[in-house]
Amino acid sequence: RGPDSRAASVPGQMPWADLTIEEAEIACGNSSKRICFYSEWVDACQGDGEWIAREGDIGAPLHESCNAPAYIYEHGQHCDIVPTGSLPKCEAGTPGLFDMQGNVSEFVYDDALYSAERREPGVQGANCAVPDSCADVSGQPSHPGVDTKYFAIGFRCCADL
Repeated sequence: RGPDSRAASVPGQMPWADLTIEEAEIACGNSSKRICFYSEWVDACQGDGEWIAREGDIGAPLHESCNAPAYIYEHGQHCDIVPTGSLPKCEAGTPGLFDMQGNVSEFVYDDALYSAERREPGVQGANCAVPDSCADVSGQPSHPGVDTKYFAIGFRCCADL
């Protein structure tokens, strides 16, 4: 990883985590993309609602599909990050998007706190230690600060169409 690194979501590869939002911005920019806004993240995660069916019955535990806390504890593992897409039932409401409800949380920009003068980073989604689901989005991401680095926080890039 360096200043010329490009962001790419590749199935079977470890997600890029433990970096600052500035490093994530550079990687997205090198791929002609940007960090997603919270509203984009939620729309992609919820999609058309089909993610409920992929999880099983409505209300099925998230840990049965995704690298979320109860899955970890039931399978006798520690909170370890797994390769992207390695849990095929952990698909978001937008087909082809994986791991939005587990594995690593993701940096986003809070739509309400974004302007030319201010860019407030947020974090959204579950990780292997913190449960969350596309159905449980609270209306705003958590705000960890610009210098935050954590082994279970990564990023997802969005493109302007």
